[in-house]
Amino acid sequence: MKILGVDTIEFGIDIDDYDKEFFNILNKLEELKSVSQEKLKEEIININGINFSVKRKGQGFYAYKIECKDFYICFMKHNMKNNSPVYVRFMSEFIWKYGFEECYSLFIKWFEEFKVKILGTRVSRLDICFDTEEITININDKDKFVTRARKVDVHYIEEKQVINSEHYIGNTFTGFVIGRGSPLSCRIYNKSLEIKNKKEWFVTIWEQYNYNSNNDVWRIEFQARRKVLRELKIDSYEDIKDRLLETWAYYTQKWLILKDKNNSNVSRCPISKKWILVQKGGNKYNSNPSIRNVIKNGDVERLLNQCSGLLVSIAAIKNTSMNDTYLEVARHIREKNSETNTSFEKEVNKRRNRFL
Repeated sequence: MKILGVDTIEFGIDIDDYDKEFFNILNKLEELKSVSQEKLKEEIININGINFSVKRKGQGFYAYKIECKDFYICFMKHNMKNNSPVYVRFMSEFIWKYGFEECYSLFIKWFEEFKVKILGTRVSRLDICFDTEEITININDKDKFVTRARKVDVHYIEEKQVINSEHYIGNTFTGFVIGRGSPLSCRIYNKSLEIKNKKEWFVTIWEQYNYNSNNDVWRIEFQARRKVLRELKIDSYEDIKDRLLETWAYYTQKWLILKDKNNSNVSRCPISKKWILVQKGGNKYNSNPSIRNVIKNGDVERLLNQCSGLLVSIAAIKNTSMNDTYLEVARHIREKNSETNTSFEKEVNKRRNRFL
């Protein structure tokens, strides 16, 4: 059994004239949220044919949070600059049942009942994972990882056993967390242990791929936040399909690799055969890894201060006026662009995607 798929997606939706278009629904949510807090019981609201529970607390910037079995959706009280006013998370079972593309189609069909203009989407979290019973990860693999993350954490669970009427507590190795708390992290763990008491619906998914219930299923799961996703050129929801395999290739070929340790310098060791299976996502093909470009925060005030200081220095050295200094800088830019066969406009467009 080998399955490469998407497990979690969170994204924002930008709405034209949000405060006006959602005025009525926001007032209703405010009323139901207050009732839920007073009664200590979540109220139910039907929106466009779906029943949602109204949470007693919002989430982060979002004052209101409602949830159904397939997804939850958060709303801002008022539109805020630089943040999407609507925030959505698709539940794992929803994604695995329909696939991430069909999930979005079903959601948008429901959301269109609001009769609003969607300006775009912003993906803020994307979890891609690979499930297989054809490999086993063990505690000795810890020192065989080559990774750009700072730390590899080992996880155990406590298991109580009764032998000859005596009770024992032992620790069972369950996997690793690599890069915990960073914008890009990886969990490698025994998925079979996790679903014993929850998420039993996963067995139905696995059975479609010839799952043998006698074997343990190991999951390799990468979680990326918006900063990393932007660097990998996944900005909107539509970008996921186009960049999915390239992103997986970046994760497993550039960011994290498991080696067969036959040398004191693990970076020089060959890639483990079981990791090659992971890199291919179980398929007989390779995808070129995405190129990750660092996205910078564009602080215009800081750049203007730097520019002002440089202009003053140029004027002092060349003994020119402010206007003549401007012209000197413009002339220099045109000459440099001509030498490299480019233009000011082209260079601006290149850099535009490097800034948040």
